[in-house]
Amino acid sequence: AANDCPVVIHSPRPASPPLSHAVSADELSAIPEAELARRSAALALWYEENAAWSVIAKRLANLIGGTTAVSSRADRTAPVPPGAT
Repeated sequence: AANDCPVVIHSPRPASPPLSHAVSADELSAIPEAELARRSAALALWYEENAAWSVIAKRLANLIGGTTAVSSRADRTAPVPPGAT
């Protein structure tokens, strides 16, 4: 999702995100290129807003009462602890 690649799922697409932005296997032969790009971009945006390491780290920090000063690595693969840059 984070790399703008389409996600293909075996079952029918649900109505709510994030999997509503996926492509069901039965759509593969008929989905227009523009719709594929739209869904990929929508899923990447959902990921950035809800599931990126920086978002998860902030939520965890809030749960344990810690700092929220957590940033992502340039490639968004993991959080960078404060003072580690």
